[in-house]
Amino acid sequence: MKETLAALIAIVGAENVRTDEESRLRALASWNPVQIKRRGGGVSSVAAVVAPSDTEEVAAILRLASQIRTRVHIMGGGSNVTGNGTHRGDNGGDIDAFPIALDLSRLNSVTWDEESLLVTAGAGVLLASLEEQLGSHGYTLGHLPRSVRLATVGGSAATNAIGLLSGRYGRQSDLTVSIEAVLPEGEILRTSSAPGANAAFDLHSLFIGAEGRFGVITSVTFRMQPAPEVRAWVAFAFDSLNDAIDAMRLISRSDSDPAVLRVFDTEAASTIYPAPERGALLLMGFEGEEIRQAGNYQLAYAVCQQIGGMSIPESPTSPGDEWFERREETSAWSANGRPGGIADVFAFGATWSQLKHIEAAVRAAMSPLTTSLALEIAHPTTEGAALEWRWEAQAEPPTTTDSIDLYNRIAESAYSACLHEGGIIAHHFGIGEARRNAFAVERGTTAMKVLQVIKAGLDPAGILNPL
Repeated sequence: MKETLAALIAIVGAENVRTDEESRLRALASWNPVQIKRRGGGVSSVAAVVAPSDTEEVAAILRLASQIRTRVHIMGGGSNVTGNGTHRGDNGGDIDAFPIALDLSRLNSVTWDEESLLVTAGAGVLLASLEEQLGSHGYTLGHLPRSVRLATVGGSAATNAIGLLSGRYGRQSDLTVSIEAVLPEGEILRTSSAPGANAAFDLHSLFIGAEGRFGVITSVTFRMQPAPEVRAWVAFAFDSLNDAIDAMRLISRSDSDPAVLRVFDTEAASTIYPAPERGALLLMGFEGEEIRQAGNYQLAYAVCQQIGGMSIPESPTSPGDEWFERREETSAWSANGRPGGIADVFAFGATWSQLKHIEAAVRAAMSPLTTSLALEIAHPTTEGAALEWRWEAQAEPPTTTDSIDLYNRIAESAYSACLHEGGIIAHHFGIGEARRNAFAVERGTTAMKVLQVIKAGLDPAGILNPL
């Protein structure tokens, strides 16, 4: 341990190696309910937090870790909700038990290519900070996940995050033009931003969404766009959830292109609008050039009326304004702070032909085990959409063990119901520790074999996040 610390200090300087208890505990920060419940023990498997200043120092740290077979945990903004898996102790072989937490917060440079509408940001840059810098120059990424004030560029890329305005801007993989990454044995990979560079062997896509399994992303080059001229909201009430889903599907295949298209069941809608006892709410947000958005608005409006939707007046405030104002709330996880309380949000993916079946199956599986259950259907494409299940439950007796057991029962029931109907269990929020086993079932033996081969080739010492 002393030799490892000395080697790390030689790379980054003594002031950038932290071994105090608070820093080591913070290194594994997570909103994952199971980790929140376990956190009371005050034990961290991280031995040292190391903060490199540039890509070369990241490379030196990874070379050292691979040579001495020491695990490396990559730190972002701590907003993940699926848990950390690097300290499980199952990477295989005789890997050392001295985990290093790699704090990328000092990789915070931002550079511009305004002529090409490109911006390159270090992995440690907060998404909110990047958006504010772009906004001051009249540009936007449009990448606004709920965790925008906590999440970093590196963390967003590692989980292939999706923002609330995905209908217009897409998700991380759609926004990314190129990356810089350090492979586990210390080689530096830089992909090109030139058009056509990824026509064959799109290497940066291997790292986006991989959660640090194949390398450490140190910077990302994004497409940026001129800030929108207007943003407008419209909401419709429907007699049934299925009617609202049908309207969403038809709008998604039209040319109306809303930046936000979201369906709320009765329980979810009640947080932004006094919803009827039965029924659903469909919310749309349009942004961009005013003359174009007016036509988009009218087209989507006509689809909703065709399905039987009733337009909701905006006075005194529109449901869209109310929803967008609350976009950064973390109340969905607040129940985890009370004894016996457990809460989470699951985001499952489905094609349109599967979606209603998955909705019914998951609701039937979760309802008996939860005290509240609300559904939002979001991020639609022509192929399908995501089902975001927000739920709470109460363990009795309210012990840590019983709370974790209850969480696992709910998760297993929901995952099984989703997979049985042909859905996917990690549309967004990542895989992490929480969805690791279900992910392997979802992808199947052959796909996991392919990923394991890539993992073994790039990370033979097994220092990064395990599959």
